[in-house]
Order: sequence, then structure tokens, then C-alpha cells
Amino acid sequence: MHDQNNDHSGILANREKEQLRHGSRLQDGAAHTRDHQMWSRRDFLTQTGLGLAGAAVMMNGSPVTAFGHAPLLKALGRDNIDRVLVLVQLNGGNDALNMVVPFENDEYYRVRPTIAIPKAQAINLERDHGLHPAMTSLTNVWNDGKLAAMLNTGYDNSTRSHFAGTVNWATGSGNVLGQNASTNFNSGIWGRYSEQIINGLGGVLTHPMAVRIGGPVSLFQGASGNHGVSLGDSEFINQIAERGLFDAQDSRLDAFEYGVPTKYVRSVANAALSYVNSIQEAATVGTNLAGTYPNGLGNNMAAAARLIRGGLKSRIISVSIGGFDTHSNQGAGEGRHANLMRSIADSVSAFLEDLAEDGLDEKVLIMTFSEFGRTLGENGSNGTDHGKGGSLMVFGKGIKRGVYGEQSDLVNEIDGGGDPLAKMDHRSVSATILRDWFGLPQDEVNSLMGADFFDPNLDFIDAKVRVSNETFDTPKTFELKQNYPNPFNPSTTISFSLSHPGHVSLQVYDLSGRLIDTLVDGQQAAGPQAVTFDAGHLPSGTYVYRLTTPTGTQTKKMVLVK
Repeated sequence: MHDQNNDHSGILANREKEQLRHGSRLQDGAAHTRDHQMWSRRDFLTQTGLGLAGAAVMMNGSPVTAFGHAPLLKALGRDNIDRVLVLVQLNGGNDALNMVVPFENDEYYRVRPTIAIPKAQAINLERDHGLHPAMTSLTNVWNDGKLAAMLNTGYDNSTRSHFAGTVNWATGSGNVLGQNASTNFNSGIWGRYSEQIINGLGGVLTHPMAVRIGGPVSLFQGASGNHGVSLGDSEFINQIAERGLFDAQDSRLDAFEYGVPTKYVRSVANAALSYVNSIQEAATVGTNLAGTYPNGLGNNMAAAARLIRGGLKSRIISVSIGGFDTHSNQGAGEGRHANLMRSIADSVSAFLEDLAEDGLDEKVLIMTFSEFGRTLGENGSNGTDHGKGGSLMVFGKGIKRGVYGEQSDLVNEIDGGGDPLAKMDHRSVSATILRDWFGLPQDEVNSLMGADFFDPNLDFIDAKVRVSNETFDTPKTFELKQNYPNPFNPSTTISFSLSHPGHVSLQVYDLSGRLIDTLVDGQQAAGPQAVTFDAGHLPSGTYVYRLTTPTGTQTKKMVLVK
């Protein structure tokens, strides 16, 4: 603990003298307003190279956007790593010191007389840190070993600009902590990863590598440029398809001045339509089996769970929650920031509970991030201004519980403005996930990230679930085959096989998601199985059948023609 009688006059003087970036504080008036306009305006994406239109549908009241570009129009089927990363973006600059609370540090309480979280209220984790008291629903997540907190993450010379801060976090740009080096990219970390893992594969990608559910920023732009297209909602897509506007092979286009560009646009639209089909299919057959999701972020997390359970093969799912620019009336145990913390905790815990129902929590990792933290001291409006580094959290059955990294002492380890110096480069978290969760070889991760960001102390992926590139050809534990005949009238045979005995369900749905029939629901022996589906009582149309096993789910479509 620090002596509260310690003389901080020099630190305070430096803080008052330093010219913080104009626009980072509420009292900067019009400059602060312009900062927000730049952060949120449409051309943010194109200015930073992050712009990427996609094929959008609606789920749970939020837009679901598929991201893809030319190198992604490759086969994903040869790559059998069955892992998902869910990115939870905290838009506005989260006050990380009140999320992961240093409750034994006197300086924290001295400079935050009204908004500090009392030690008695913090949810104790370890190493003198605790969670915000509004995050009580994460208590069981911690006790079950599914929560890791990363302290004081960031990069050297970080910015207090929403705009630049978001770009640097998304792309992995910025000065490297502790080194005389920097990395600069105009593409997203996860977009570069997408390009990396599919290099050399052939065929056509029918599932998007990454999807965004709501949120203003794409993290998935790769080096190849923008090759997605926004198609609005599913009804609009159906109308376009019915009018034949996706015929990219129409030779008559060559007679027109803009024939080649038009053919290109149509070919892109065809690819986007295939993404929409895969999203719609997953949304149709996917369900939420458990968990009480709150509104807002919870709706987006529920949609993500549906897509995962429905069999969407996307590696990255991005969701977001706004409201973290708490310049005034931030609150402590209750108030604006507390409500945001509660939303995160309740949404994540419901999501994990939902996926645990059929073992899908074993294949999903969740990571929070925000463009920057807040100032160490509270301002005159009982809030905090734009700061620098901040903590993030990782959740999942595949992590090793713990508090990682080192917090600033909040007295000596601070910058010229009096804010904590980042001590963990945030890119080391991404590098660890790329190598130990997704199985990318370390030299390829270093190339993708622009430097070696591996921290030997940042060992948070459970050794029992780590993958390497040698495990890509893991044998399948089950297989669902295409029904035969297809199209059919009035009956067809659905076959599947199991490598091990287990409880299996085989269900049929219509395209609105309504359950039509349960063909199998019980213990099944290992080996091939076959079931007859009689659709004599049903109208013509397309139906979806889903096989659920202890190790995963798979869906396929079949067509009834009378």
C-alpha cells in the first residue's frame, strides 16, 4: 500500500502543465464534438483502410454483416481447426481501473474520491485486484476457471483520440512497448489472419471468415482491399435474386461501356449472397438453449450463440457495446459505468451458459477490448477523461484462470499527464491467441503482427486445448450426409455416422425456424445410421435438417418437390 501522506505536488503540477490532446476532454467543447464526429462518421472506415461493406441480414434487431475479400473466396473446408474468437468491443474508452480494481492501492482512492470502487464491494480475484461489483454474474465464471484479466495493456505513445485509438487497436499499429520500433498497418489484425490461414487453398468459400453483429468498426480488412457489398436485409436480397441480378456470366454485358465493372460487381454480389445464405441457414437452425440474455449487448451475444450452434464456420465474431465515454457522472458501484459493467457480465455469463449446454463453450474464446482507458484521476464532473492503456478480459473454457501482467503503481509508473504507463503490449494477447488458440506457427504470427510480441509470462491458453498447425487433419467424430434422393417426393433417407456412441438428435426445420419433426433423440451406437423422413403431409419447399452430437452440430438443406 502507498503512503497517503506522500507528496504528489510535482506529479500534479506536471499533469496540469501537460498539453493533453485537444478534444480529449469534455471541457474542450467543439473540439471534443468534432473528435466524436470523426470517430463515428462514415468515412472513418475508408480513411483508415478498415472500410469493408458486407452482406447484411437482421438478427435479434441488429445487423449481421459478413466480411470477405478476394483471397477469402477460397475453400475453408481443408482447415479443420474448429475454434471461434468473439471480440467484444467497448466503444468510447472503458475505465479499466474501475473494471479490474486495484483495491490495495491508496493512490487509486486518493485521486478518485467519488468514483473509486470501495475495496469491500469489489469482487475479489487475486493479486490485490477485483471486479466491479456490478459484475456479480461473473463470479461463477471466475470460480469455474473461465476468466483471465490482462492488466494495463496498451502501446507506447498511445493516443487519446477515439479515431486513432480504435485504428491502432484494430490494426495492431503503434510503438512497441519497451522497444525502439513501431508497427504500422492499414489492415486489421484479424483480416490479415484470415488471409494467412487460407493461403493456397482452392475452391469457393461459402461461409464468411468473420462476421460483425452491430457495431461501427470492421476489424477484418485484409491487404487485398474491399471486396464485400452491402445488400441490406434478407427480403431485399431475395428480391434481387428473383430479378436475376446476380447473373455474373451474362455475355450481353460486354456490349456496354461499363460491362466489365458491372460483371465484377455482380460476381462480388454472388459471393456475398452465398455468405448471406450461410448466415441465414445458421440463424434458422441455431437456437439459444440456456442463459438469460439482457437487452442490448445480450441480444448480439445471443445472436452469436445462435450462429455458432447453427453451424456457421466463421472464425471471428465481433459484437460491440457503446457508452463508455464517461466524462461526467460516471458513478462508482452504481451509475452509468456500473450499468455497462453489468451488461458485459450478464451477457458473457449467459453466452457461456448457453454454449455449455451442448459443449460448444469448449470451442469459443471471448475477448473484450476498448480503444483506450480513462484518466487516473476523476475530473470536476465526477467522471474521467480520455486516457491511455487499460485492462481487458478473456473468457472461455480453454483459458487458464488468473490475473496476468503488472499494474502501474499509479505514483511513479505514470506518464507526463499523470496517467498509468501501459506495461503489457496489447498485441501480445492477440499473438498468443493466434498461436495457442488458432494454431498459427509462431514465425507466421510474427510476420502477421510485424514483430515478435510473445510474452513468456502471458501463458493464458490451457495447454490441454492448445493447437498447432500439425493438428489440422484431426479425424471427424461425426458426419452428416446429404439426404437421398434430393429433391424428393414424398420421402427421403438421411444418413449419418458416429465415431463413438453418444446421445444424438436429428431434427427437421422449415426456413422460418419452426421445428417440423424430431427423427432421432436418444443414445446411438457408433457407426453408420440411416433414418427415413416422410414429408407427405408437408408443402413443397426447402427444409433444413440438423444433427446434434456431444461433439458438435451439422446442418444440411433438402428440397421437397410435389
